[in-house]
Amino acid sequence: MDAVETLWQFANSPEYSAIPGKISDTGRRAQEPILEAGYFIIEASCSMIQAARSLAMNPQDPPMWETLSKSSKAVSDSIKKLVSAIKDLAPGKRSTTFSLKFLSKSALFIFQ
Repeated sequence: MDAVETLWQFANSPEYSAIPGKISDTGRRAQEPILEAGYFIIEASCSMIQAARSLAMNPQDPPMWETLSKSSKAVSDSIKKLVSAIKDLAPGKRSTTFSLKFLSKSALFIFQ
């Protein structure tokens, strides 16, 4: 966590970025699924690391093995959710999909 805090301080320092970036409300809403998935990855990873640390001290703790298993599944699910969000929100995806549908309909119309 210290590394993340140091990176955040560096990224917000005036030497690195004199003018802070501005994100529109639409842009912020578009980022939410990706940021949420990233947040869940971090939370589940922290839980998984804590369980692994506990198991390193006491490997015969069945409830902790269950916690590790659940945390591992949560990390995996969160990564899948992140990949899905990135695919679904890829720049130009909607316009490309719309254009392909339009071209397909137009081709059917022409060849009828």
